[in-house]
Amino acid sequence: MIFKKIFFILNIIILYSCGIYSFSGSSVPKDAKSVYIVQVKNSATLTNPEFSQTMTNSLINRFLNETKLSIKEDLSADLIFEGEVLDYTIQPISINSNENATQNRLKITIKIIYTNNLVESESFEKKFTNYTDFDSGLDFLSIEDSLNELIIEDLIESIFNDTFSNW
Repeated sequence: MIFKKIFFILNIIILYSCGIYSFSGSSVPKDAKSVYIVQVKNSATLTNPEFSQTMTNSLINRFLNETKLSIKEDLSADLIFEGEVLDYTIQPISINSNENATQNRLKITIKIIYTNNLVESESFEKKFTNYTDFDSGLDFLSIEDSLNELIIEDLIESIFNDTFSNW
């Protein structure tokens, strides 16, 4: 029984260290050494002026914290991510009997252009949308940053999954 447990643990360690599997559910290409994250542009009509920078910094931090890739500042990197905020909207989603909104939704759509300079066929251009709902009685400006953080976290998770999950 103890040998089975040791065998299982050793297999997990070997698979994880070889880059075959990662506990985050994604696996960066093993030949990739560097990544360049271009400053996210803002093309949305309405947006928080800090959103683009926060999104860019969060994406960089994800790579620094969860991969062994070095961050480059030019297009010679193995992997390149370019982003653009396309939509940043607030809309009512729940109306009471007096026709007043009781719940609102902040929805953000970004376009990501991913270039894999090692395996061109894995490159893509794709839109990612995420949202969070909030009570319309709350002051939006006082909660906007925390709502953005929630959405950014989910957007980055979706980007990582679509980019590095080869299921």
